[in-house]
Amino acid sequence: MEMINKLLQRASVRKYSAKPIEREKLEALKKVINASPTSMNIQSFSAIFVTDPKVRAQLRLINWGQEHVESAPLLVVFIGDNNRLQMAHEVQNEKDNSNNLSQYLIALIDATIASSQAMSAAVALGLSTCYIGGLRQQQVEVNRLLGISGRASVVLGMTFGYAATPEIVTPKVNKCYDNQYDLNKMKQELTAYNEIAKNYYKSNFSADTNYFKASVKAIKKMAPSDVILEIEKILRISK
Repeated sequence: MEMINKLLQRASVRKYSAKPIEREKLEALKKVINASPTSMNIQSFSAIFVTDPKVRAQLRLINWGQEHVESAPLLVVFIGDNNRLQMAHEVQNEKDNSNNLSQYLIALIDATIASSQAMSAAVALGLSTCYIGGLRQQQVEVNRLLGISGRASVVLGMTFGYAATPEIVTPKVNKCYDNQYDLNKMKQELTAYNEIAKNYYKSNFSADTNYFKASVKAIKKMAPSDVILEIEKILRISK
């Protein structure tokens, strides 16, 4: 239960101390990421450990200037990576029919699962984390900075390090249902949660907002990336 309690107290951290992450902990994170489960063991993801301060500074600039992208001792960028699958077809001298939306989504899921495994490992190692979704919006620039090429695309990033200040756990709404999804229950719970979120933002950030306002505001600033636009084009064609 100790690990469960640690996970329940996990919070996204955006202020990190200058303390570096020990080498053995970095190696442990890599081992956990490499051992992450993947669809059909095709292993359609990769993870780039970005420790170069100069590169992180440039990534910060293209990610809305978020300080922790640069100040955290470690940034890991998870990418959906179908280059291995492409190579398997080439080695087998088989026609590659996998360059499609379905396999893109599988790669995205594999990368996301790996990031979740890494987050849990970080908790076990006494490290703090924060998901960085904005990197997905700047595929061209991130690809250039990190040398990403072929059938690979950015899914998300994650910062790792030691928190500079105590973590504030964000209250969450219930998302678990028994046997069947219940839309009416969801709406009732979300309405009640909206008030909880309002008090949370006011008490901790002196912000006059709530779940509904904050969610809509967040989506408004998210411009679709080139990859997402291409997927939407495919979906429109398939209708």
